[in-house]
Amino acid sequence: PMPEGIQAADTLDDLFRRLEQEQHHGKTLVSRALGYIGAGKNGLTEDELLDVLSRDEDVMKDFFRRSPDSPPIDRLPVVVWSRLFSDIQRYMTQRRADGAIIMDFYHRQVGEAVARRYLPDVKRLKAHQHLADYFHDLDYWAESIEEQRARAKRLPPTPRPANIRKVVELPHHRLEAAKLGGNNDPKSPLWDAVADLLTDWQFLEAKARSEEHTSELQSRQSI
Repeated sequence: PMPEGIQAADTLDDLFRRLEQEQHHGKTLVSRALGYIGAGKNGLTEDELLDVLSRDEDVMKDFFRRSPDSPPIDRLPVVVWSRLFSDIQRYMTQRRADGAIIMDFYHRQVGEAVARRYLPDVKRLKAHQHLADYFHDLDYWAESIEEQRARAKRLPPTPRPANIRKVVELPHHRLEAAKLGGNNDPKSPLWDAVADLLTDWQFLEAKARSEEHTSELQSRQSI
């Protein structure tokens, strides 16, 4: 169990300071990795986190600074995250959500400590915008039209499965970014992005399909 109150906060702050040291993982990687997980609606999958970190220019610049002999690459090596994860594993949990295995903090106090240290309002806004851009670029569907046609030749035709992670996370990040940076201005581009998403027929179709899929799974599990 986690220590309580001030003792828990002090323990976690000591942990974060140690992880941030140059001889360990560096502040950039620690702050961005934990911050992105903390900003996720339901946490993030490992692949999502690696994708998001790889799209973060500050993270990649810091990686090349710390690894000057690395060949030119456009994706953060898995081992970099794995080393950090091994040091924080006892504070993490994995669970199934949105049809995927999600990483999140195992205790509310850990998430709160991460938010205090790495997600003040300006950084939280940037994290939500970065995550929104990432999920925006993903396809709404978990398989292509070609894959659906190939499957239909072998099995009875069924609708294409929706990308549930996108349908769940994208509106969350768009809305949180608007609340933080929209300044209560309905004409803000951040609020426009929310309105555009919620009136996008592709989003609405994928959301409806994802809800059907979730209901089907719940019905099977209850039998």
